[in-house]
Amino acid sequence: MRHPVGALEYAFGRRNSFRLLVAWDYARKAVRAEGSRLPPSEDLASLASLKAFLATESERWPNWDPSGMHSVKGPLLYHVVRLLRPERVLETGVASGVSSLFVLKALSDNSKGSLISIDLPNADPGAQIPPGAESGWIVPESLRSRWDLRIGDSRILLPEVLGQFGGIQIFMHDSLHTYDHMMWEFETAWPVIDEGGLLLSDDALSNDAFKTFCHQKGCRPYLVVGFGLVMKE
Repeated sequence: MRHPVGALEYAFGRRNSFRLLVAWDYARKAVRAEGSRLPPSEDLASLASLKAFLATESERWPNWDPSGMHSVKGPLLYHVVRLLRPERVLETGVASGVSSLFVLKALSDNSKGSLISIDLPNADPGAQIPPGAESGWIVPESLRSRWDLRIGDSRILLPEVLGQFGGIQIFMHDSLHTYDHMMWEFETAWPVIDEGGLLLSDDALSNDAFKTFCHQKGCRPYLVVGFGLVMKE
């Protein structure tokens, strides 16, 4: 009843429409946006183009998206970036680059901002890239102008990258999902996130790191299909 339009979409079997409404709903909550409870038509058009693009790429590599980033989490990321309109987004963990793709498309649609990504290729057994391919292979050349991809261990590169900027608006963890490493990334990035910015975590339910961190900071987290979002207040 909280989202009757979404409930109707689900009841009539329109699962993709339902997922898009869920993504939009949680994105609005995370950034505390006012306005329509339905996503803008131009955003839906962009997401449809990404879905069509990814469908063709899936034929090249069956393991391109083991986390299901393309279904709900990708649109959620896209909407968050569109609503927050960040100057700088920083992510750890790239693999094939599906999350990077959604962020970069949103930055392109915003006509502002850049994405810095840190990746240690094939460090996660569940997120292998195709033989002979590089991290982020799925991102087309047309979206790479706003992308700074850095290859290496986040334990080394993350402090270096954060030290280059006075502030970032979105940080997303999607690298090694152990409690200690997640807590380290959260604690390292948090001081550089601007007030009103977001800390995001994929696989936030793989352990208690995200929950514990949010409790320590006294911030209210949101969780959707294992993806965590929390605003820095």
